Amino acid sequence: MTGPKLSPDLQSLLEWLKAGHYIEICTEPCRSIGEIICSTTAPVHSPKANLFTLLQYGQLQTSEHTIYGIRWARISYSQHNESAAQNREIEHG
Repeated sequence: MTGPKLSPDLQSLLEWLKAGHYIEICTEPCRSIGEIICSTTAPVHSPKANLFTLLQYGQLQTSEHTIYGIRWARISYSQHNESAAQNREIEHG
């Protein structure tokens, strides 16, 4: 069982996230709400739409933390999904 076919931009962003990079989005109702910060330069021009697509496909995980009292969602690759996909491949052989 395979997942959805990813566009080149989605594949590029997913590989970047698999390498340990992450994206943070401000979720606090303040001037910075919706602001995006990448751990390093993202491989795509506009990571927001691609990021939401990968979240929708269940490829990513989120965690909340605060920086100077402002809440941020950190989005990173989900190792859990990789092992679940491998288990499905083994079961369906």
